[in-house]
Amino acid sequence: MARFPSRGFLALALLLLVLPAKASERVEAMLATVTAEPLAGNAAFAIGFVDFTALYAAYGGDPAGTSLGKVLEQRDPPSLAIMDALLRIYSFIDFLPYLRAGGPQWEEWLGFDFLDLGWSLSLGQPPHQLRYLGLETAPRAAAIEAALAARGLERVEVAGVTLHAKGQEGSIDVERRLPGYPFWGELGSAERLALLPQALVGSRFDRVTADAVTAPRLAGLPLVAAGVRAVDAAGLPGALLQLTLVRDDFSPEYIKALMAPGSALDEAKAALEAQAPGPLPPFGLLVLADRQDAQGEESLVALVYDDAAAAAVAAQTLPLRLAAYRPLKQQRSLLELLGMVPSVTVMALEGKHVVLLRLALDPAAPQEKRRDGQGYYTLLRGLMTRDLGWLTWK
Repeated sequence: MARFPSRGFLALALLLLVLPAKASERVEAMLATVTAEPLAGNAAFAIGFVDFTALYAAYGGDPAGTSLGKVLEQRDPPSLAIMDALLRIYSFIDFLPYLRAGGPQWEEWLGFDFLDLGWSLSLGQPPHQLRYLGLETAPRAAAIEAALAARGLERVEVAGVTLHAKGQEGSIDVERRLPGYPFWGELGSAERLALLPQALVGSRFDRVTADAVTAPRLAGLPLVAAGVRAVDAAGLPGALLQLTLVRDDFSPEYIKALMAPGSALDEAKAALEAQAPGPLPPFGLLVLADRQDAQGEESLVALVYDDAAAAAVAAQTLPLRLAAYRPLKQQRSLLELLGMVPSVTVMALEGKHVVLLRLALDPAAPQEKRRDGQGYYTLLRGLMTRDLGWLTWK
């Protein structure tokens, strides 16, 4: 039988915090750049974000003055550090094929090298998906536009926005496949690209990319801003390397019904009285994050709530469910598989209440066969395989 933390442990772990410092430079650039349009209403979404600059720094690699092609050819320590950093990536964005299939050709295709990226993000559902390649575009604008023109992209105006377009909107042409090209080159897809101050952004459709230029940004969505800034708080150890944001079927109407008297919230409170892993009060946003410092890695899970009472119950329930849950085809609990020690805080920010579960490496757990970012990888794999029973309210 799984052992649950005592009330004394939970009391020590639970703190009410107000975030005192802003998020890191690339994360702030992402929040200020990425459109909130696909997230309007109650639509489900999944967002994958990677901070390349933080990754390289965590591994002691410096991409300045080199290129991905040179890194792939050389076997010196700086090149190996950069490769180790890239192999750490676990995301909805499939980066690994770029490393050999096309990454060294980005300079020709886009006017900048793969290693020039500061961050990247994928947003939306195929085929109306958006991809952001984050970097300061102003110093490279002429080179970017020249590279796009050389590949046959033409400047067009859509709703007052200048786009670089190629192919019939939304089309796929297998004769134009460019494996390793980040804007769906493996499909030979149509391109609709736009230059923003902090990113090159593109999709397959005119209006999708145009809206990405003109629509409000993620920074204006309290639900998203709260979740992202919670996992990127300056008071946490190390740097944020990558994160995933998910909203599934957590509609306000459904949540309201579940929070009514006699609902999941009451059931969760009753379970806590018995120190049992009861249902988790439903949340509005899930954030998974991966951090690293000189002492080791830390995986984070953030649940964003509107209601302070629900967040307080969730903060006490979450460690119990984590310790009790067995993933599919596993004989051990998820917490044992992670080999990490949990602690929980509650943050109040952006008008929301964020339950932040921190998972630090357990010195007593075997580490010799552990891959870099193992905790985050395990959590993200559970998300991708829909093995998320420990986060449900049923």
